[in-house]
Amino acid sequence: MRALAVLAALLAIPAAAAAEPAIGKIEAHLFYEASGRLSDNIAPPAEVSLFNTVIGEGGAEEPASDVLVAVTVTGEAGAFVETPLTIKVVAADDGTVLAERKIEGLLLSAQGSVTRAVFVPDSTCRAFRIEAAIGKAKAAADIPFVCGE
Repeated sequence: MRALAVLAALLAIPAAAAAEPAIGKIEAHLFYEASGRLSDNIAPPAEVSLFNTVIGEGGAEEPASDVLVAVTVTGEAGAFVETPLTIKVVAADDGTVLAERKIEGLLLSAQGSVTRAVFVPDSTCRAFRIEAAIGKAKAAADIPFVCGE
């Protein structure tokens, strides 16, 4: 009888709230067309010239028309996060949505993170903003592509 009372008391204690997930980092990588490789991160704080990337100029090692955006979510190691992660890529000039992805059900690694991505095709002649959100956590990064003569 006493064991039942102790068990009931333990069950009545609310579990400690799990830490809210956060946006750990936002990265963007050029998809190189000749080799199929990805570039180093071009998102801030990286300092790279993104002028005429489509033809391999600026800081590009070879022509690149497409970008892979990667967002890392951090939180409690091994946690399953039901709150959806939203990744949106928006053109800086007119607000056109270039890519958007909503990802539900994230399993954080033993290190307390997971990285998910969205592919943004034909996007390297237009400056854009990457917006990531999960629950109350939000982060953004501006990618200043420019094309010209």
